[in-house]
Amino acid sequence: MIDVLVPLAARLSTGALFLAAAAHKASQPSRFRRTLVGYRVFGPAAGGLAIVTPCVEFAVGAAALAPSRALFAPALACAALLLVAYAGLLWTSIRAGRRSIDCGCLSFGARGRELTPAMAVRNLAFAGVALAGLLATVERPLGWLDALQLAPALVSAALLYGAIELASALPSRSTT
Repeated sequence: MIDVLVPLAARLSTGALFLAAAAHKASQPSRFRRTLVGYRVFGPAAGGLAIVTPCVEFAVGAAALAPSRALFAPALACAALLLVAYAGLLWTSIRAGRRSIDCGCLSFGARGRELTPAMAVRNLAFAGVALAGLLATVERPLGWLDALQLAPALVSAALLYGAIELASALPSRSTT
């Protein structure tokens, strides 16, 4: 068993990621629908998925932040499943040669951004973080020192996500 802070940080970061993703998609539904159409996998279901996806992401994100294991455990399992499914969608599109579509991440319409295998790996890593929120812990009361440790962990997670996004937006090096 591990200390309660590790899965708590994983749970809070996963919840925040899903809430941010839901807000982003809900704020630009027509752009998100165009993104789904660009994958050429969903057909006429793309319109419905553009409505349902942010709702599901919001529910998963909110439940991941809930204090009750009965709520956050299924949410984290669902988050991991969604992230693995999205990694599969990315990989399928890349293998089919459809790299020039908007990924639908937190950057609709980023210029010059292509799908990369690193995006699929990133989502698999995020799925691992979501599952880390389910680890068995040594239960103990949380105190103010825990908050001092948890806050930098969450800030670091956000900065790491930002760094990964920036790095994946960099042009690839030519091998000529």
